[in-house]
Parts: sequence; structure tokens; C-alpha cells
Amino acid sequence: EANRNPLNPTYSMGERVGTIEVKGGGLSSTSQITQAGIPSKLDVSQTSIKLRGRNPSATFHIRSNLEWQIEEDEDWFYLNSYSGIGDKTIVITGESSSFTMKTGTIVIRASNLVIEVHVSTF
Repeated sequence: EANRNPLNPTYSMGERVGTIEVKGGGLSSTSQITQAGIPSKLDVSQTSIKLRGRNPSATFHIRSNLEWQIEEDEDWFYLNSYSGIGDKTIVITGESSSFTMKTGTIVIRASNLVIEVHVSTF
């Protein structure tokens, strides 16, 4: 009698290991099978953002299969979210534009992956 377990895709970053045993005609053979996990992913829709005008705002998208955190220490803009798991749209809201150019950096970290997003006004 055959064991008919379906093969399911892995959504884990760790590998999976299983054993297959084939029997017939008084003979038996066992094999170990290893399935690699999915690779870690962290990506953003853009790495350079310009805030312009009165009450400026902009968005960028994080695409990830990991838990991530955002770090920034600027006092002229804020974000709608500083951490998450998976994909998310981040809204950057800046203070009303002045005639002074300002620059800042948003750092996104997920596991050992790091991406910087540069923010500026003018």
C-alpha cells in the first residue's frame, strides 16, 4: 500500500528534511531528501525620496518575508510605521517646506539585511 502524502511547498527559511522508503519484492531502500528553505528577502520601491511643498508627504513600499525595523533620528519628518512583518506601505510626512535643504536617512533592517532610504527637501 502506497503512502500518498502530497508535497507541500515550503514557506520557511529553514530547510526541511524527510525520508522516503520504497519496499517491494522483499527489498527495501531508504533515501533522505532535503529541501532548501526560501531565501531571506528585503526590498524597497525606492531609495531616494524628495519631499516638496506645504505639508509634504511621500510613500515607499517595503517588500519582505521577514520581520523588519526602521531606524531614523530626524526631527523634520516622521513615518506611519517603524516595524512590521512582510510587505507594507510606509508614509513619510515632513514639516512644511522651508527654503533650507534638509537631508536624512531611513535605515531598514531585517535579519542580516540592511537598506538605506535617503530623504531630502528643497
